[in-house]
Amino acid sequence: MCLSEVPFFYVSGPLIRKIGPRNVVALSQIGYIVRLVYYSVLSDPWWVLPAELLHGLTFAAMWAATTDYAHGIAPGMG
Repeated sequence: MCLSEVPFFYVSGPLIRKIGPRNVVALSQIGYIVRLVYYSVLSDPWWVLPAELLHGLTFAAMWAATTDYAHGIAPGMG
């Protein structure tokens, strides 16, 4: 699960610049929906492993996008 975060943290900057932080958050929410629906229909526990690859999108990309968005709307210090 954590191994999928590293590439998404790496590509989140260019992704945010290309489609914007709000769209990255929306994309990650779609990833959460897909991931949770996938969990709900699993019958074999080993099939959880492919779904864990979406953790990079649903955590790392969303975290980077929300941080970027907060930086953009926060008032300047000093």
